[in-house]
Amino acid sequence: MQTVVAPLERVKIMYQVTNEHFSLLKLPNVILDILQKEGIFALWRGHSASLLRVVPYAGIQFMTYDYVRRQFLTGEAGQGHHVLKLSETMFCGGTAGAVSTSLTYPLDLARSRIAVTPPSHNVVTRFHVLRSLLSWYRFGGVPEVYKGLLPTLLGVIPYGAIAFSTNEAVKRAITSKYHVSVQNDRRRELNSWHKLFSGAIAGIIAQTCTYPLEIMRRRMQTAGHVHIDATVESTYTTVRSAGTGNKSQSKAAAVGVEMLKNKKHASMSMADTFIYLYNFHGWKVFYKGVSLNWIKGPITVSISFTSFDFFKTIFENFFHST
Repeated sequence: MQTVVAPLERVKIMYQVTNEHFSLLKLPNVILDILQKEGIFALWRGHSASLLRVVPYAGIQFMTYDYVRRQFLTGEAGQGHHVLKLSETMFCGGTAGAVSTSLTYPLDLARSRIAVTPPSHNVVTRFHVLRSLLSWYRFGGVPEVYKGLLPTLLGVIPYGAIAFSTNEAVKRAITSKYHVSVQNDRRRELNSWHKLFSGAIAGIIAQTCTYPLEIMRRRMQTAGHVHIDATVESTYTTVRSAGTGNKSQSKAAAVGVEMLKNKKHASMSMADTFIYLYNFHGWKVFYKGVSLNWIKGPITVSISFTSFDFFKTIFENFFHST
């Protein structure tokens, strides 16, 4: 499924890290333009990094969530009840998201940079991804391959908390409606459509709530690796000549021009990124491209949660029978 929606993800990243105005109606034309100028494989540029990341990320995330969840259910705080409280579910989800993201973050950074950087070959392979990570590490050390981690964690912790808690809440609502019983702390038996629906709702809500931090993350990841259009410099000139005395706005403009002139060594802090985006584009920029998430997000998240429940049930039945 990640492979199917990868072209949408690449287009979304391209809009997130530039000052181009986004419109969902322009999406077909953008994809067609990429096909004509760069070829069909360009739609999946950077996707190899996602493929390298998706298995360890999902495995670590769900393993951590299930482990922390069991601690609540078997510890003193969990004695006497078989359903986690909302705060406990959110803590489990947030912890799972933070751990999995931290351990696989360099591959997410590679996905963003390769998606907006012209490749040296027509097809970007996993070896290109690893070579790129190694070159970035040699250039700036660990901070370089973890650039943008702060907004990522600030986004992924509430994302995991909201996604897991919403998924559990919707499933409980469905089972309550159909009066499905719970036995021996085992999950309520829901059919696949119920699980897909609950996962889709969780994905829409969680991704929408944390989307502004995704915008800042992508900007920080690709700072110095992508061109910024001339609007940045012209806006800086306007602000300077107007003499408004707004230090925050002047600082943001200066940062933008510095990126334009010296992109290879550009580095923006999270505060600078926020100031620049807000002062030059307003609050709407923090939701630029979110409609693409509403298309692909529910699909990927619902399948992810459903697959987790499916394989978890298979393994539980296997070990219970042996």
